[in-house]
Amino acid sequence: MLTTLQMRNAVRAIVLPVTIAACDRSPTSVGASVSSLQQDAPPVTVRELHHRSYDDVMAEVDSASPGFAGAFIDETGTLVVRDVRQVSNGEDRANQLASALSSRLLTNVAAGRKVRRESADFSFAQLRDWLRALMRVRLPSDVATFDIDERRNRLVVGLTSMSAIPAMEAAVKSAGVPLHALVLEKAPRTTLLQAGAFPNDTSLRHPVRPLMGGVKIDVEAVGTSGGPCTAGFTLTVGGVPSFVTASHCTTNYASYDNGRIRQPGQLFYFGTIFDFFIGRESVDVPHQWGLGDGHCPYSAVGCRWSDAAVIGVDPGIPVSVGRIARASQTNGSMVLGGYPPSVLLAQNSGHWRVLGREELFPPLPGAPVMKIGAATDQTTGAISRACIYEVRDPSAPMEQKWLLCQFEVTGPAYCGDSGGPVVGVLSSQSGTVALLGIAYSGIEGSACNGSPFIGYRYSPITGVIADLYNAYTPWSHVAP
Repeated sequence: MLTTLQMRNAVRAIVLPVTIAACDRSPTSVGASVSSLQQDAPPVTVRELHHRSYDDVMAEVDSASPGFAGAFIDETGTLVVRDVRQVSNGEDRANQLASALSSRLLTNVAAGRKVRRESADFSFAQLRDWLRALMRVRLPSDVATFDIDERRNRLVVGLTSMSAIPAMEAAVKSAGVPLHALVLEKAPRTTLLQAGAFPNDTSLRHPVRPLMGGVKIDVEAVGTSGGPCTAGFTLTVGGVPSFVTASHCTTNYASYDNGRIRQPGQLFYFGTIFDFFIGRESVDVPHQWGLGDGHCPYSAVGCRWSDAAVIGVDPGIPVSVGRIARASQTNGSMVLGGYPPSVLLAQNSGHWRVLGREELFPPLPGAPVMKIGAATDQTTGAISRACIYEVRDPSAPMEQKWLLCQFEVTGPAYCGDSGGPVVGVLSSQSGTVALLGIAYSGIEGSACNGSPFIGYRYSPITGVIADLYNAYTPWSHVAP
């Protein structure tokens, strides 16, 4: 168990298998048990300590190019930029907005795409400011989500009960937000992607050595949370090989508990699979109040940027940093049934290599993504909503704990996928991906009874860093 000082130093030295800009590609060593696969893992750079949400970045684009109202990728792959200004040359204006967007996202978002301008009623900064105004007033307990919808150009509020509309409209008026800028709608039902039993024998349910992201894990002693889940992405924390998974997959959600994590073994005795101990929770944080100006709602008990925790791996377990297991097949739609286990997972052809984050694959609404989960192998989908503010448990209105700026994907998921990495595929042929975040909850569906969810939510990697990298530093360092 790490001392407090060691933990503090470990968090400050958190290393992610990603690059932010051009950087040295020299080999990275993380201990004597490191396999040859680790030797060529890309080096790590952590972005600035001050966290900016996706909405903050979009508001910066509006500041640089006034009138910008958001962007998304449509069904044809066209980059659509919204604009409140009246212009005579729409094509020039579209290119101007795309350029401003690219400069803030650190990559050319229009590369290889057509760009189309669409008119809008409200700028992104207006919608962001109105969202923050709503955060500063007392909200009805039936509020489940907030979201700036780029396609509808409105601030969307999800309610657990439509009977709360009068109370919500009163809150909107008290905040000085125009009602015509809002859409009030029924919030979809969400379920944490944990499993009591897996629906099928997926290739990622079996042990992989060296340990990498995307494979099945389980909490050793179930407390207030826990259950079969998925290892997210591997990293080193203060020189200790580790991986990130969902916080609710540990013994206690949003609480450091040093809980033990295990993985399925290969030994069979009268039909029993013996599990292996692989590590302990090393970094987790509680919900905090006041994560930057206007981010945490006034009515919230506390907030986090992610449902994530770090697991320190046992010294006897080899870890492949910067690698995610590549399942035996990719499913555009999940069909429940037996998948043969893959025997190639631990070989060079059986993993994805993480090259970067959003600077290589901007997470705009409409962008195609892939989730690797122990319950569903690999599934494809598209980002449907960006930067959702959600109450983690709408059934407990008196204990509103919020997750800030989460992302939603239209695509299959199932219980057991919690903690699984969500990536943008850079090259299927070379097996390279950009790490976008980790999955934690399913949308609609039938709550782990055999039917897949129609979508899922994930915590973005920037939110994971904001929570865990700052775990033992003052929260005042997190800027709006």
